[in-house]
Amino acid sequence: MSKTQQTIEDPQMALAEQPAAQVPATRQAVTIESVMQQAIEQKMPPETIGKLLDVAERLQANQAKIIFNDAMVSAQSALPRVCSDARNDQTKSDYPTETRVRQTIQKRCLEHGFTFFVDEAEPPRDDILCVRLTIRHAGGYESMLTRYGKVDNLGPKGNPNSTHVQGGQKTVTYLGRRMLLQAFGVVVDGDDTDGNDDVDVITPDQVSTLENMIADTGTDKVGFLVWATRTANHQIESLSDMPADLYSTAIAILKKKGSK
Repeated sequence: MSKTQQTIEDPQMALAEQPAAQVPATRQAVTIESVMQQAIEQKMPPETIGKLLDVAERLQANQAKIIFNDAMVSAQSALPRVCSDARNDQTKSDYPTETRVRQTIQKRCLEHGFTFFVDEAEPPRDDILCVRLTIRHAGGYESMLTRYGKVDNLGPKGNPNSTHVQGGQKTVTYLGRRMLLQAFGVVVDGDDTDGNDDVDVITPDQVSTLENMIADTGTDKVGFLVWATRTANHQIESLSDMPADLYSTAIAILKKKGSK
């Protein structure tokens, strides 16, 4: 079997045989351009070129993810702690604003090849906001976090204290800030939960019980988490975040819905 025949039957072998000089030292080991160049030089048929490009794209995507993860480890080890610069009068606690978080981490993130932005996506319901954090790396890979929240335009007693637009912006700002801290593993000096005291959360078995009851009763899980957030007076992003003292109330609500 000739070398050309072997290359046509095995696209992976063709990629492995590419000259090392064609691979940029700081980029992916395989590039689409180098694959196309070799395919043209060897006068490969179109169907073989297509297979080679598919393999190259998969390898390139995998390499970009590896570079992203390595850079994230380096960035997290270099990022400083964030100091609080605002006060929550309702919980009597200090927390860092989104501006402070960005000012603290953005330069270091850029040094490690990261950019990020927060935006909104289509929500599951009209009264819910879907907030996304997209993190992109210079190597070509990107990661996205998504959180849901209700428009925050009510005061401690349940009375409106801002417009719908203002309340929505507060929710976007809060969730965006929390996701930034979470994604880059940033610790807030003195308190990493917006100053709210640590609370006991429900057990894995209790989480499983709630999951089953939510499924059996056809309850909207996003709406349920929003209710839990409102009731607990702090962000609950998953059932495992639910305070232990809220469990019995949650069970009662789901039982009541199941009996209808």
